[in-house]
Amino acid sequence: MRNHLKVLTCLVLLTVFIGACSSSSDSEEAVTLPAAPIEEPIDSPVSSAQIILLESPDYDFGDVNAGSVSEAVLNISNTGTSAASQISASVNQPFKFKGGSYPGLGGNCTSSLGVGSTCQVSVVFNPTSGDVSQEPLTINYLSGITESTATIQLLGTGLMTSPTHLSISSINGFTINKCYPIQVSTVTDLNIESVVTSGTTINLLVNNGTGLFYDNADCLNVISSTVISADQKSTLVYFKSSSAPQDLTLIATAMGLTSAQKSNSISNITSQLSLTGDSQIKLGVCRQIDVARLDASGYQVYDDAPLIINIAHDSQVTIFSDSNCLSTINAITIETYSSSKRFYIKNSTLTGNANISVAATDITISSTQLNINFVDQLSWWNPNWPYRFKLNLNNLDQNVAFNNQAVLIKLDSSKINYSAMKSDGTDLRILNTDDLTELSYEIEKWNPVGESYVWVRIPLISASSQSDFIYLYFGNLSAGDIQNKNDVWIQYNSVWHLNEDLSMPAAQILDSSSSNRHGTLQNAPTSSYGVIGSGINLNGDSDSFDVGNLAPVLGTTTTMSFWMKTSQIGNNTNWLAPGITGVEQAGGANDIFFGWINGGGYLGMTVGNSAGALSNFIVNNNAWRHITVSRHSTTGICSFYVNGVLNGSSNCGAGDVTTAFSQIGIIADTGGTPTEFDGELDEIRIFNTVKTDAEIKADYKFQNQSHIIFGAIEMIP
Repeated sequence: MRNHLKVLTCLVLLTVFIGACSSSSDSEEAVTLPAAPIEEPIDSPVSSAQIILLESPDYDFGDVNAGSVSEAVLNISNTGTSAASQISASVNQPFKFKGGSYPGLGGNCTSSLGVGSTCQVSVVFNPTSGDVSQEPLTINYLSGITESTATIQLLGTGLMTSPTHLSISSINGFTINKCYPIQVSTVTDLNIESVVTSGTTINLLVNNGTGLFYDNADCLNVISSTVISADQKSTLVYFKSSSAPQDLTLIATAMGLTSAQKSNSISNITSQLSLTGDSQIKLGVCRQIDVARLDASGYQVYDDAPLIINIAHDSQVTIFSDSNCLSTINAITIETYSSSKRFYIKNSTLTGNANISVAATDITISSTQLNINFVDQLSWWNPNWPYRFKLNLNNLDQNVAFNNQAVLIKLDSSKINYSAMKSDGTDLRILNTDDLTELSYEIEKWNPVGESYVWVRIPLISASSQSDFIYLYFGNLSAGDIQNKNDVWIQYNSVWHLNEDLSMPAAQILDSSSSNRHGTLQNAPTSSYGVIGSGINLNGDSDSFDVGNLAPVLGTTTTMSFWMKTSQIGNNTNWLAPGITGVEQAGGANDIFFGWINGGGYLGMTVGNSAGALSNFIVNNNAWRHITVSRHSTTGICSFYVNGVLNGSSNCGAGDVTTAFSQIGIIADTGGTPTEFDGELDEIRIFNTVKTDAEIKADYKFQNQSHIIFGAIEMIP
């Protein structure tokens, strides 16, 4: 009986040591025993996510020409027993997510993936050299409470083709009487450097300005040519100018290669500083401020020496060197060959206005300051647009204000988040300085994996100022298309961007102005790599486009501008020479030769039987340049501009021309034998009056984007 009680007591107390339960009689107390460990159930399953890439273990893009892009959509699946969460992904160059971020444009993966579900990521291969590439695509996720990864190897081979073009690389501006390096390279059609098989002579010249090339950093030995050696793809030369301020173009030419040009400004020494940044910043938010060194004319100075700048600020403000606002500073250095420097600012204590001022350690340079309003809540035009950034317009170099000025905004993934936008960019909204007034804009080209071109009309750009700015809002995927291209170009008679698909039915060339002077291709012009998107290539054999009778606008007081590139040999007899447009009336004087090329390669303008006028610059060295030609029909004065600067003016013949002509690329023939134009054109504009020197310079610089400062992206508060 006592043995049975012992067993019962042990079972009740859940002990594991049966032999420890003992008693000498029924009245003895039970012994307290240690608790038994609780055992896990046998074969109990553990829920977990398991992500795999279905193309595993690798995906090969194959052979891709350097500079081109190949796309792939890869499938991700969760084969586990629970959902995966906190999914992110990474990949290394030359592979990347299409559009720049996970899951890529066209991908539909999110930060979670359910059991048995599959989603897609969109990845591109963009080789920049003739090499084999292998990089991992890594998916990071949370499986239950465990951080896990899934990996696939991305493979691809870049193919390098023979060079077809020259390229000039340098900083964007030079300081007077300083020696600066310039790299001349041989590149493919896709602008990828490629070696030459034999020594290649490069001819060097300056267009629309003064300066000299040299063979070394001492700038002592003047040269007019250099050589890229066999099996090399570039060479260094040097440049110096003793005239400032000026805007000029550096040109490199070589037999069998398309020429290259590089626009540069020549500034005087630094005499002032500028500060640009947000006029309103939210408390506790880290924002960027840019400081630049300028000469007395407002040109940015790219000096060959660094410049130390001290920063003063109100007590509630802190200055930082990094975009996370972690490292505090009170001074910055604008480095050698750089015109500007960025620092960051944060105020976490008091709302209201605060001043930031900068002063160079060189006391001959004027200081400047910026007033910022710190707020609890940012003013925001429309909460349906979650992103914006600011663009400052720099007109310090001109003491003239401009009304209704068309400005080109070039965008790429470094300036805007393509993946947060509609695929055609039509959710873009552009607001004036008041952050209330929407501005008219036109998208010439939208490329979510490259460069996009947007034109906007600015109601007022103030004289001698860089205080004017606009906001670009984006990120509303439900937004409609509100482009109003006619309103952008209200000052112009006609504007042809030449960015259309020329294989489409007529009219293939569209006029963005309200004139609707759309063009129809004659013969077979082709698209080319233009200065702003695509241009048009006319081969000198009946290639042109017909836009309707031009005599009412180009036959009278007018201004016409265009980008031009040609190597065509001209003729000293205007009615035998190639030209941009016009008409030759056999046996009569009611004709006009608009932009004809003479035997020396100079651009000409002739009305009737006058002697005509010639530019001071050569146009047939196969380099892109921006040309403007104006004519006053009463005085007969014709003026020629290259890159916004006057380069020749004289009498080309007075009176209106009424003989009809309608083609661009051909001077119409009513009995003579003019040669047809052989070359490339881009961004053609007609204005029905004589534009001033200042207006012509503004038209050039605001399509060259040399006078725009981009701010950082802000998110809706």
